[in-house]
Parts: sequence; C-alpha cells; structure tokens
Amino acid sequence: MKQIVQVPENILSLTGPGKVVMFSKTTCPYCVRAKGIFNKIKVSFEALEVDQCEVNPSELQKLHAASGIKTYPNIWIGDKPIGGCSDLISLITKARLSKLLDDKNIEYDQDTLLGLQKGNKWCNIF
Repeated sequence: MKQIVQVPENILSLTGPGKVVMFSKTTCPYCVRAKGIFNKIKVSFEALEVDQCEVNPSELQKLHAASGIKTYPNIWIGDKPIGGCSDLISLITKARLSKLLDDKNIEYDQDTLLGLQKGNKWCNIF
C-alpha cells in the first residue's frame, strides 16, 4: 500500500487506468479489512486517509456522487468505483474480482485469490 499524502485539487484524478485507489479512514475496521484483502492477494494500491488529510468537502461530495456511496472504504479499480468492503468481498465470492482486475491490467496473486473465492483462506486475511 502506498499512502497518498499530497491531496490533489481534484481527488477523482487519483483514480484511473491500471490503478487501485481506496479512500479510507484510519480507524475504520472495514477499511482495515479491505486493505488486508488487497495486501493478501498482492494488489498494489494507493490509499487516501481522508481523516488524516485536508480534503476539500466539495471534493468529498464529488467522490460520493461519482461512486454512489458515502461510506468508507470507497474503493476504485481503474476508473470504476466498486463500493466498500462488503462489495469487495462479494466480488471475490462471486469470482468476479479476477476478471475486473484482469480487465483493468492490475496484477494480483491468482492462487491466493482463487483460494479466497473457494472460501478456504479467509482466516488468513490479516
């Protein structure tokens, strides 16, 4: 995980092709879990901790409008918002995350993701 420390004027400019970006809060247990999942499957991602940076409130409103959610984490794969932690888990259990990552040219550990899809590696997320 690479933590974003320079907040651009337009925070949606952080998202884009070949990138995974998580808008997160440091003490949010769902954010911690989503980060653990991405780390487990070796997805390189960037995180903007909105509770640790000065983010323009109007930019957060734009983020929420573009993603359709107001909660955290707010996860983007490429230029596609996927939702939060439960949405990430749903993509895994329905075997859809690998296709999305492949379509967006994002590298990941295929064997570990396959194990998560089969439900036999969830206890080792953290």
